[in-house]
Amino acid sequence: MKPRNGTIAIVLTPTRESALRLLGAASELLSNASQTLGIVTDGSNIRPEIERLANGMNILIATPRRLLEHLNTTPAFVIRNLKNLVIDDAERIAKMAGIQDILTHINKVLPKKRSTALFSAETIDETVVGVLHFKSPHRVQADDQTEQQLEPVEGQVQGYVLIEPEKRFLLLHSFLKKFSRKKIIVVFSSTSAARNYAELLSILELKVCQVHAKQTTQQRASNHSRFKVAKEGVLICTDAMFRGHEVT
Repeated sequence: MKPRNGTIAIVLTPTRESALRLLGAASELLSNASQTLGIVTDGSNIRPEIERLANGMNILIATPRRLLEHLNTTPAFVIRNLKNLVIDDAERIAKMAGIQDILTHINKVLPKKRSTALFSAETIDETVVGVLHFKSPHRVQADDQTEQQLEPVEGQVQGYVLIEPEKRFLLLHSFLKKFSRKKIIVVFSSTSAARNYAELLSILELKVCQVHAKQTTQQRASNHSRFKVAKEGVLICTDAMFRGHEVT
């Protein structure tokens, strides 16, 4: 497969961060392969993406909205040889605003003779299958023993605390203060909670980096990079952003 043959596989993923993570993994896997690999995501400069698509991307990692934008406005985007559409983190994609219309339009434009695969770490219900336009899907599970309790990684300690809501911040601050010489990630379910906690912790002179949806793409990437190279500190993020990051 040559670059001039266009795109043979598209991987859809919900966020730029998860797309970058997939790009890193795919680059390693394809290091000795001839296929070209590329990425198009929301929040990125579209002009370089158009140029790369014109040169040919055999395997394309994309966020849904940006993929649809290129399908509608980039004539040099060759999709006639597409063989595979992969939808990663399907549960989260299905919850994106306006995603049903976006996927409907994508489905109309892409070649009908293709394989489509849907991946999710969660249980996939029929609503998600319907939103993502699957017909007669075949389900494959990594492990049918759903009740199996996985053991923690060796050396890892897990625990939890039940506490009244009004004491939650006090406990978190005490914990972070006690382990201030370490790197700690605090994950929240909402952007507003992540922002509020980050601001309060910063006022209390803790080293805090934020990664959430209210930031620009550049701000998220900069804060994540800053935390990744730091020897200590706190990363405050939402669960959606956390899925797309790898921190050592």
